[in-house]
Amino acid sequence: MTVRELSERITFREFQEWLEYLEWDEYRRQTKEDFYLAQIAFETRRSYVRHPNKEKFSSFLYQPSDEQAEREDKLKASKKAWLAVMDMPLPTAKKN
Repeated sequence: MTVRELSERITFREFQEWLEYLEWDEYRRQTKEDFYLAQIAFETRRSYVRHPNKEKFSSFLYQPSDEQAEREDKLKASKKAWLAVMDMPLPTAKKN
């Protein structure tokens, strides 16, 4: 598919969303190299501890943080900063 055909099929906003999704998906995915390096670190660690059988391989695998929670925290901080600059009160939660 050419760039021209693609630009006729989807909007620029959709294209940006796909790029963001692919970046997010790539960040979450573990590769063979991740497993290989984790195994090297695991075996190195096991050679230095008194009880090597107590070590767990899973603790050496990379676990990405929860990006959604981080984004929400950044969004709240940004809103709070803008409201402070605009000298507006912080919104309160409505009670039913």
